Amino acid sequence: MLSGFSERRKSERLAVRTPVKIMLPHSDAPLDYVATNVSDGGAQLHIRGAELPDVFVLHFNDTGRSRHCRVVWRQGSEIGVAFTDRTQVNFGRRIARP
Repeated sequence: MLSGFSERRKSERLAVRTPVKIMLPHSDAPLDYVATNVSDGGAQLHIRGAELPDVFVLHFNDTGRSRHCRVVWRQGSEIGVAFTDRTQVNFGRRIARP
């Protein structure tokens, strides 16, 4: 266990491998990526080479659900996003088990 490390998430993070589309403002062509984990408050995405803005809409292909997002961290081909729209209780579980 890491000393001094505190978990900041307020809801359970669930491992997934689900296709997502990133809908960019002022663009008709969504970008296809994969979400690798999801919680009620955000998600981790695996991206390939695109420069993404800090704010966008994330569409979960399998469930048809969409969430407004803000990028909170970037590390190589992974990004973490926080959902900025209205809180949806058990959202992570609904995505993990469509």
